[in-house]
Amino acid sequence: MPAPTSREDDRLKLIREKLLKELGVEPDSVHEVAHAPLTPGGVLVETAAGKMLISVGPEGVTVSSVGEAEDFSAWDAWQSLPHALSTAQPTLRELVGEVGCEPWLKERYEALAGVGRPFEMVASVGAMARLWYMPGAGMTPEPDPSTVGARWVRSLPAREIDAVERFAMERAGELREQLDAGQESERTTEEVRAILHERDALESVLAMLWLAGDGKRLGRELAATDDTATVVLSELPISEEIERDPLLVAVALAEPDSWWGCLPNE
Repeated sequence: MPAPTSREDDRLKLIREKLLKELGVEPDSVHEVAHAPLTPGGVLVETAAGKMLISVGPEGVTVSSVGEAEDFSAWDAWQSLPHALSTAQPTLRELVGEVGCEPWLKERYEALAGVGRPFEMVASVGAMARLWYMPGAGMTPEPDPSTVGARWVRSLPAREIDAVERFAMERAGELREQLDAGQESERTTEEVRAILHERDALESVLAMLWLAGDGKRLGRELAATDDTATVVLSELPISEEIERDPLLVAVALAEPDSWWGCLPNE
């Protein structure tokens, strides 16, 4: 299993802090402990249910009682994100068959799918479902990517869909914080690109959740993020390189109301 990145460490710590707040744990009752294989570390806390050892790692949240009580009902709202989904995501060939797709979309699918985590797995299929277009192909895949994607996402257990949505909500909140922070600092082209690509990944996950009959909570979270974006959008430095990004151009053409889409000024 790959070691978590610094960004992943920060995310896991944030989740842990929210869990402790959910339990109403006083800061003075939290003690860092060394307890392999916890990542990025464990905390020993005093709760109404007794002493608990809590860790947040790549596989999700682990709660171990070290007292007499075994009541973990307070954690129901924070189910862990599975390290892998129970059903493998469709391959590129399963999504588009012999028809194929444009190189930039193939690259996007492979970049997301290659991460190997549930969020990116769902986003990779969602990107194909939303943005597949093959000009001059003279035919469409049978079945098409959205049909294949819908069949796949509906096969996933409800607990996995719920976990992916909760994780996506965390990322939507983080994106909103990044947009807010941008009002106080200059952004590089790569930072702007990362923000726009992240928003598109979240839209791809939302599209798949809709196909699964879910996604209302993420939709509300993204609406709040988009409200923030409309305030700061004029402050994002959109370079010519960003305007010619094939993913963002495709978004502008397929979904013109999406603020993160870009078209070249020619």
